Parts: sequence; C-alpha cells; structure tokens
Amino acid sequence: MTSYWIIKHTPTGAVLPNRGLTSRWTPVAGPGLPPRLFPTQGAARRTAAAWAKGIWEKVIESESDGWEHPSYLVDYPPTPTPVPGRSRDQLEVIRVTLEVNDV
Repeated sequence: MTSYWIIKHTPTGAVLPNRGLTSRWTPVAGPGLPPRLFPTQGAARRTAAAWAKGIWEKVIESESDGWEHPSYLVDYPPTPTPVPGRSRDQLEVIRVTLEVNDV
C-alpha cells in the first residue's frame, strides 16, 4: 500500500483533478476527474495555499533596443490574480492509500 495526499474542497466535496491547471480549478459538486495525487503532505499544502491566492500567470515579453540589436526576452516572476471567494480554509488535505490487488 502506498500513501498519497489529495486536496478536497470542503463546501462542494470536489477534489482537485489530475488534469488541468491547478490555479484555474473551479470546484463543482458531483463526480469529476480522478484526483491529483501528491507524494507528500507538504506538496499538497503548498498547492492548496497557492490556489487560495488566485490564478497564477507568468508573463514573458519580447523587447528590443532597436533594429540594430537582437530582441531579448524579459521573464517576469509568476504573480497571482486574486479570485473572490477563495480561501485556504475551504480546502482540506487528505491522506489516501492506494492498494493494488492482484487479479
């Protein structure tokens, strides 16, 4: 048996799915995609905290000093855009156990 961690949205009972961008996840009650499995509790907690801060976007711009010089990329650090109603208190990090049965 192997233990993993999942993130559950307490008000809806939805779990963070295995597919898609984490920061853009909108919890909806009912059956969904298989849960995203985290190898450590710390990884799940950090993801839950990042989700609560909002939608994260990384901006990379191309700039140039004129036609005589080659253009270059400006890589800005990722920043969150807050989403109203999101709170870390809405998420629960739960330990799950995966067991493989011989068929």
